[in-house]
Amino acid sequence: MTGWNGKSRVAWDCRLSLRESSVLSRSEKRLCDRRPPGRALRRCLLLLTAGVAALLGPAGCGGDAGPARYDLSGTVTYDDRPVPAGYILFAPDKSQGNQGPGAQADIRDGHYQTPAGQGAVGGPHVVTISGFDGVAFGEGPATNPMGKPLFATYQTKADLPKEAGTRDFSVPVQGGH
Repeated sequence: MTGWNGKSRVAWDCRLSLRESSVLSRSEKRLCDRRPPGRALRRCLLLLTAGVAALLGPAGCGGDAGPARYDLSGTVTYDDRPVPAGYILFAPDKSQGNQGPGAQADIRDGHYQTPAGQGAVGGPHVVTISGFDGVAFGEGPATNPMGKPLFATYQTKADLPKEAGTRDFSVPVQGGH
């Protein structure tokens, strides 16, 4: 039976720190001296890491991936014009029995698109839209890069598709326009 350098007994005895033992011959003790320090430890850690990865790999780190999410894109207008900047939030409407993670997207030049793989779950949602004029103002910590609000935060309800798709929103003009 052979092992490290063809001498399984030498490799075993070196790992057990029996280098000084009378069991080893002089030539076997020299082989122990030539062995790079820490090699057995590195090999053990490598095998341990591989074993843990093999056990966790099929299960994944997050467990259940959760409900299916669908990419969503579309336009947002206010007073028949594209909203220059803002954000749109999609929250499953729990009062209608819909559950799952919410989704959000930035509005730029009247268009939004949820990040890939982070879209809405589909079904009834409460949609919240905030729109800004896109002209940054202020200085220091008071800087608002999106600009001044065009309208008060707007909420509506929408039944979103259970597939990737588009959905356009038109924010109604509020009193005092």
